Amino acid sequence: MIKLYVDFGGYSAIEKGNLIINRNNIINKEDFDSAELGEVVDIYSKRGKFLGRGFKNPNEVRIMTLKREELNENYIREKIIKANNYRVYELGYKNSYRMVYTQSDWLNGLVIDRFNDIATLQIFNFGIEKYRDVIAETLSELGIEHIYEKSTGRNRRRAGLKDIEGFLKGKKEETVITEGEAKFKVYVKQQKTGFFLDQRENRLLLERFIKEGYRVLD
Repeated sequence: MIKLYVDFGGYSAIEKGNLIINRNNIINKEDFDSAELGEVVDIYSKRGKFLGRGFKNPNEVRIMTLKREELNENYIREKIIKANNYRVYELGYKNSYRMVYTQSDWLNGLVIDRFNDIATLQIFNFGIEKYRDVIAETLSELGIEHIYEKSTGRNRRRAGLKDIEGFLKGKKEETVITEGEAKFKVYVKQQKTGFFLDQRENRLLLERFIKEGYRVLD
Protein backbone atom coordinates (compact mmCIF):
# COMPACT_ATOMS: atom_id res chain seq x y z
CA MET A 1 0.00 0.00 0.00
CA ILE A 2 1.28 3.45 -0.90
CA LYS A 3 2.34 5.63 2.03
CA LEU A 4 1.86 9.37 1.72
CA TYR A 5 3.57 11.79 4.08
CA VAL A 6 2.00 15.15 4.86
CA ASP A 7 3.58 18.44 5.91
CA PHE A 8 2.70 20.27 9.11
CA GLY A 9 -0.33 21.89 7.48
CA GLY A 10 -1.73 18.50 6.52
CA TYR A 11 -0.94 17.02 9.91
CA SER A 12 -2.59 19.93 11.70
CA ALA A 13 -5.67 19.68 9.48
CA ILE A 14 -6.18 16.01 10.35
CA GLU A 15 -5.65 16.70 14.04
CA LYS A 16 -8.43 19.29 13.81
CA GLY A 17 -10.79 16.81 12.18
CA ASN A 18 -10.33 17.64 8.49
CA LEU A 19 -10.63 14.41 6.51
CA ILE A 20 -9.73 15.84 3.10
CA ILE A 21 -6.01 16.22 2.41
CA ASN A 22 -4.97 18.32 -0.56
CA ARG A 23 -2.14 17.24 -2.83
CA ASN A 24 -0.29 20.44 -1.89
CA ASN A 25 0.08 19.13 1.67
CA ILE A 26 1.65 15.86 0.55
CA ILE A 27 5.44 15.75 0.72
CA ASN A 28 6.06 12.77 -1.60
CA LYS A 29 3.90 14.00 -4.46
CA GLU A 30 5.43 11.53 -6.91
CA ASP A 31 3.91 8.66 -4.91
CA PHE A 32 0.55 10.41 -4.83
CA ASP A 33 0.70 10.89 -8.60
CA SER A 34 1.62 7.24 -9.18
CA ALA A 35 -1.41 5.93 -7.28
CA GLU A 36 -4.51 4.99 -9.25
CA LEU A 37 -7.67 7.02 -8.78
CA GLY A 38 -9.73 5.34 -6.09
CA GLU A 39 -6.74 3.44 -4.73
CA VAL A 40 -6.45 2.99 -0.97
CA VAL A 41 -3.53 4.97 0.50
CA ASP A 42 -2.19 5.53 4.00
CA ILE A 43 -1.42 8.96 5.40
CA TYR A 44 1.54 9.58 7.73
CA SER A 45 3.12 12.56 9.40
CA LYS A 46 6.62 13.37 8.18
CA ARG A 47 7.91 11.71 11.36
CA GLY A 48 6.18 8.46 10.47
CA LYS A 49 3.05 8.62 12.64
CA PHE A 50 0.06 6.87 11.08
CA LEU A 51 -2.76 9.40 10.61
CA GLY A 52 -5.40 7.72 8.50
CA ARG A 53 -6.41 5.67 5.49
CA GLY A 54 -8.45 6.79 2.52
CA PHE A 55 -9.06 6.89 -1.21
CA LYS A 56 -7.04 8.85 -3.73
CA ASN A 57 -9.03 11.41 -5.71
CA PRO A 58 -7.67 13.68 -8.49
CA ASN A 59 -6.15 16.36 -6.26
CA GLU A 60 -6.76 15.08 -2.76
CA VAL A 61 -7.12 12.12 -0.46
CA ARG A 62 -10.48 11.58 1.21
CA ILE A 63 -9.74 9.91 4.53
CA MET A 64 -12.23 7.18 5.46
CA THR A 65 -10.80 5.96 8.74
CA LEU A 66 -8.16 6.80 11.34
CA LYS A 67 -7.56 3.08 11.90
CA ARG A 68 -5.64 0.43 9.99
CA GLU A 69 -8.78 -1.31 8.75
CA GLU A 70 -9.73 -2.69 5.37
CA LEU A 71 -11.69 -0.40 3.07
CA ASN A 72 -13.88 -2.90 1.27
CA GLU A 73 -17.49 -3.97 0.75
CA ASN A 74 -17.93 -4.94 4.39
CA TYR A 75 -16.65 -1.56 5.55
CA ILE A 76 -19.15 0.32 3.35
CA ARG A 77 -22.05 -1.90 4.36
CA GLU A 78 -21.30 -1.79 8.09
CA LYS A 79 -20.91 1.99 8.15
CA ILE A 80 -24.24 2.53 6.38
CA ILE A 81 -26.04 0.20 8.78
CA LYS A 82 -24.38 1.80 11.80
CA ALA A 83 -25.32 5.30 10.61
CA ASN A 84 -28.92 4.25 10.01
CA ASN A 85 -29.24 2.47 13.36
CA TYR A 86 -27.90 5.49 15.21
CA ARG A 87 -30.54 7.76 13.72
CA VAL A 88 -33.38 5.29 14.18
CA TYR A 89 -32.61 3.83 17.61
CA GLU A 90 -30.65 6.61 19.28
CA LEU A 91 -32.18 9.75 17.78
CA GLY A 92 -35.65 8.32 17.24
CA TYR A 93 -35.98 9.25 13.57
CA LYS A 94 -38.66 7.29 11.76
CA ASN A 95 -39.54 7.66 8.11
CA SER A 96 -37.55 10.62 6.79
CA TYR A 97 -34.01 11.56 7.78
CA ARG A 98 -30.48 11.98 6.52
CA MET A 99 -29.14 8.47 6.87
CA VAL A 100 -25.49 9.17 6.01
CA TYR A 101 -23.72 12.47 6.68
CA THR A 102 -20.55 11.83 4.65
CA GLN A 103 -17.48 12.50 6.88
CA SER A 104 -19.24 12.32 10.25
CA ASP A 105 -20.31 8.75 9.45
CA TRP A 106 -16.86 7.76 8.12
CA LEU A 107 -18.20 7.52 4.58
CA ASN A 108 -16.35 10.52 3.19
CA GLY A 109 -17.97 11.46 -0.10
CA LEU A 110 -21.33 9.72 0.37
CA VAL A 111 -24.68 11.27 1.32
CA ILE A 112 -27.88 9.24 1.70
CA ASP A 113 -31.34 10.61 2.49
CA ARG A 114 -34.40 8.53 3.31
CA PHE A 115 -37.98 9.52 2.50
CA ASN A 116 -40.29 6.69 3.63
CA ASP A 117 -39.57 3.83 1.20
CA ILE A 118 -37.40 6.01 -1.09
CA ALA A 119 -33.69 6.74 -0.69
CA THR A 120 -31.63 9.23 -2.63
CA LEU A 121 -27.86 9.23 -2.69
CA GLN A 122 -24.85 11.22 -3.87
CA ILE A 123 -21.35 9.84 -4.42
CA PHE A 124 -18.40 12.22 -4.74
CA ASN A 125 -15.44 10.04 -3.84
CA PHE A 126 -13.65 8.08 -6.57
CA GLY A 127 -13.02 5.23 -4.15
CA ILE A 128 -16.68 4.83 -3.18
CA GLU A 129 -17.81 4.87 -6.81
CA LYS A 130 -17.12 1.15 -7.29
CA TYR A 131 -19.32 0.25 -4.32
CA ARG A 132 -22.54 1.58 -5.83
CA ASP A 133 -24.09 -1.91 -5.98
CA VAL A 134 -23.09 -2.61 -2.37
CA ILE A 135 -24.75 0.64 -1.29
CA ALA A 136 -27.95 -0.25 -3.15
CA GLU A 137 -28.00 -3.77 -1.71
CA THR A 138 -27.51 -2.46 1.82
CA LEU A 139 -30.32 0.06 1.44
CA SER A 140 -32.58 -2.73 0.20
CA GLU A 141 -31.74 -4.71 3.34
CA LEU A 142 -32.88 -1.70 5.36
CA GLY A 143 -36.30 -1.78 3.73
CA ILE A 144 -35.79 0.75 0.94
CA GLU A 145 -37.81 -0.15 -2.15
CA HIS A 146 -36.83 2.74 -4.42
CA ILE A 147 -33.28 4.09 -4.75
CA TYR A 148 -32.48 7.19 -6.77
CA GLU A 149 -28.93 8.37 -7.38
CA LYS A 150 -28.28 12.05 -7.99
CA SER A 151 -24.50 12.24 -8.22
CA THR A 152 -24.17 15.59 -9.97
CA GLY A 153 -22.56 18.97 -9.50
CA ARG A 154 -19.30 20.52 -8.40
CA ASN A 155 -18.27 17.91 -5.83
CA ARG A 156 -18.75 15.20 -8.42
CA ARG A 157 -16.52 16.97 -10.92
CA ARG A 158 -13.97 17.66 -8.18
CA ALA A 159 -13.68 13.90 -7.75
CA GLY A 160 -13.03 13.46 -11.47
CA LEU A 161 -16.35 11.70 -11.99
CA LYS A 162 -19.07 12.18 -14.57
CA ASP A 163 -22.58 13.13 -13.50
CA ILE A 164 -24.88 10.18 -12.89
CA GLU A 165 -28.60 10.49 -12.26
CA GLY A 166 -31.30 7.85 -12.26
CA PHE A 167 -32.94 4.98 -10.42
CA LEU A 168 -30.81 2.12 -9.13
CA LYS A 169 -33.93 0.34 -7.95
CA GLY A 170 -37.67 0.94 -8.32
CA LYS A 171 -39.24 3.97 -9.97
CA LYS A 172 -41.22 5.92 -7.36
CA GLU A 173 -40.49 9.64 -7.78
CA GLU A 174 -42.48 11.32 -5.03
CA THR A 175 -43.79 10.82 -1.52
CA VAL A 176 -45.16 12.80 1.42
CA ILE A 177 -43.12 13.07 4.61
CA THR A 178 -44.10 14.39 8.04
CA GLU A 179 -42.02 16.59 10.33
CA GLY A 180 -43.76 17.57 13.54
CA GLU A 181 -47.21 18.77 12.50
CA ALA A 182 -46.17 19.65 8.95
CA LYS A 183 -46.34 17.55 5.82
CA PHE A 184 -44.05 18.01 2.82
CA LYS A 185 -44.32 16.59 -0.66
CA VAL A 186 -40.90 15.41 -1.84
CA TYR A 187 -39.83 14.90 -5.44
CA VAL A 188 -36.59 12.94 -5.64
CA LYS A 189 -35.61 14.60 -8.91
CA GLN A 190 -35.46 18.02 -7.27
CA GLN A 191 -32.15 19.76 -6.53
CA LYS A 192 -29.51 17.81 -4.62
CA THR A 193 -31.09 14.78 -2.91
CA GLY A 194 -34.68 16.01 -3.14
CA PHE A 195 -35.20 17.79 0.19
CA PHE A 196 -33.00 19.50 2.77
CA LEU A 197 -33.29 16.91 5.53
CA ASP A 198 -30.26 18.35 7.31
CA GLN A 199 -32.46 21.37 8.16
CA ARG A 200 -34.97 19.27 10.12
CA GLU A 201 -34.21 20.87 13.50
CA ASN A 202 -34.56 24.39 12.08
CA ARG A 203 -37.97 23.59 10.60
CA LEU A 204 -39.17 22.06 13.87
CA LEU A 205 -38.00 25.17 15.71
CA LEU A 206 -39.83 27.42 13.24
CA GLU A 207 -43.02 25.43 13.81
CA ARG A 208 -43.32 26.99 17.28
CA PHE A 209 -43.81 30.43 15.73
CA ILE A 210 -46.16 29.51 12.88
CA LYS A 211 -49.94 29.44 13.13
CA GLU A 212 -52.50 27.96 10.79
CA GLY A 213 -52.90 30.09 7.69
CA TYR A 214 -49.44 31.67 7.85
CA ARG A 215 -47.44 31.83 4.63
CA VAL A 216 -43.73 31.16 4.99
CA LEU A 217 -40.92 31.73 2.53
CA ASP A 218 -38.41 28.88 2.69
